[in-house]
Amino acid sequence: MTVEQLKFEALRNAIYNASRKRFLGALNRFLSFVIVISGATAIADLGAVFNVEHATVIAGATAALAATLQLVFDFGGMSALHDYLQRRYYELLATIVSDPDEASAAKLEAKLIGLYADEPAPLRALDAIARNAAVEALGYPKTQRVKVNLWQTIWSQVCPFNDSTFPYVSSNAETA
Repeated sequence: MTVEQLKFEALRNAIYNASRKRFLGALNRFLSFVIVISGATAIADLGAVFNVEHATVIAGATAALAATLQLVFDFGGMSALHDYLQRRYYELLATIVSDPDEASAAKLEAKLIGLYADEPAPLRALDAIARNAAVEALGYPKTQRVKVNLWQTIWSQVCPFNDSTFPYVSSNAETA
C-alpha cells in the first residue's frame, strides 16, 4: 500500500467508527431513557390517572423489552469499542501524515491490519458512506465515490447489506 492509500484507509475507518460510536451511544442513551420512564410509569400507575386501560402492563413490558435489548446487545460497550477504534485510526493517520515516507509504508500497513483484527464485522453500506466522506475530505475526484441508495443509507447502522454492491459513481452522473 502507498502512503496515500494508507491515509485513505485510516481516515475511512476513523469516519466509520465515529459514526458507529455516535449511533450506538445515542441508542444506548435512548434505551436508558425508555427504561427509566417506562419503569417509573409502571410504578406510578399513570394508567389510572389518564384512564388508560393496561397502561401499567404496557409500560412494564416496554421497560423489560428496552432493558433486554440493552443487556443483550450492549450498545454502550459497542459504542466504547468504536470510540477506541476511532482514536486508534486517527493516531495511525497522524503517524502517516507526520512521516509520509514510502519506506515506512509497510510498517504502517501492518499497524492498519492489526487494527482490522479488533474490528467487528463491518456494515457495508455504512462503510461505503464512510468511504465517500473520506473521498470528499481528501479532495479525491468524485468518480472515486460509490453509490449508496436511500434505503441503504437509512438502514446503514442496522443492516449489513452483505449481498449489496456499491458501484463507483460514473463521471457522467456527476456532471449531469
